[in-house]
Amino acid sequence: MHDRIRLIVRRLILALIFLFVGITAVSFISWLILQPQLPVVRVDSLSVSNFNLSDLQTNARYKVEFTIMNPDTKISLEFERFLVSVSYDRSPLSRGWLGRALEVRKMNESGVKIELGSNPGDNSWITTRTTIEIGSDWRERREVSLNVGMVGLAQFKVSDWLNRHSSISVSCENLRVAFSSNDTSSMTGKLRGTSARNDYCSVYLL
Repeated sequence: MHDRIRLIVRRLILALIFLFVGITAVSFISWLILQPQLPVVRVDSLSVSNFNLSDLQTNARYKVEFTIMNPDTKISLEFERFLVSVSYDRSPLSRGWLGRALEVRKMNESGVKIELGSNPGDNSWITTRTTIEIGSDWRERREVSLNVGMVGLAQFKVSDWLNRHSSISVSCENLRVAFSSNDTSSMTGKLRGTSARNDYCSVYLL
């Protein structure tokens, strides 16, 4: 009797293992066939206020508007967490989490707005050299080239049972922000023309 029960349990375990392997194999082959496409990202607007050339760690506000397009005809895209940052060269100026999940359906796009502030306790990475270089750029051209970066956990979704999680990194570089004020203690700036340069965001799977 006990031997028969053990045999049934063993067969049940083997059946579950084969079922798991089969589902995994089908999912893997499906992804190879479907080949999910990466989203297309562009920055539509970048504005800066209360920008102090002598003290970049306090008061500055950064408003970023960007569009995420999903070119895939078969797979929807959902960002569960999304960290957005504004930086000069490789020096971060501000960063913050997008406060909601973001879904971009097949062959569709979604606009996102986020406002980032300066937090003195979180901006210790801003060096004197960064401050000097930003000031030099502004004096030469009355504009500063900033970068917008995004890192998020995304879900590529075909159905409830067929989906895959991946980390996505987005890099939008050399965004030229022109400042109109001569008051270096409280400047405002806006992104200079994007009509012909909406392709400067690079998207990578991590």
